[in-house]
Amino acid sequence: MASAATAVRKARVVDLYRRCLREIPRTITIFDMDMTEKEVRSRVRGLFRKHDSVTDPRAVDELLLKGELDLEETVNVWKQKTQLSRMLGTDSEPTPVIERYEKDSVFLRSFYAGHL
Repeated sequence: MASAATAVRKARVVDLYRRCLREIPRTITIFDMDMTEKEVRSRVRGLFRKHDSVTDPRAVDELLLKGELDLEETVNVWKQKTQLSRMLGTDSEPTPVIERYEKDSVFLRSFYAGHL
């Protein structure tokens, strides 16, 4: 039973990957990207390979859902060019740094640290 479910998940991942690759030429045109198809294909492959060691079925399902949503947002042009660049790792702008002050409350320090 578990192997059948695993095979179905694997097929869904492969299907998502293929659909992402099919949309690359259109995405490059729509978002006026300064990258070749080969470069974008390599970035997309890297995004999938980043999670290839995940074996927990719930985590795989969650990653599949996130991938489906990212693809839908990109295809429907619900993303901005900067969001796509950030996702592909080509964003040239540095990530903003939150300045911390000594007088911040415990709540704010926890919030900045992401512990809420």
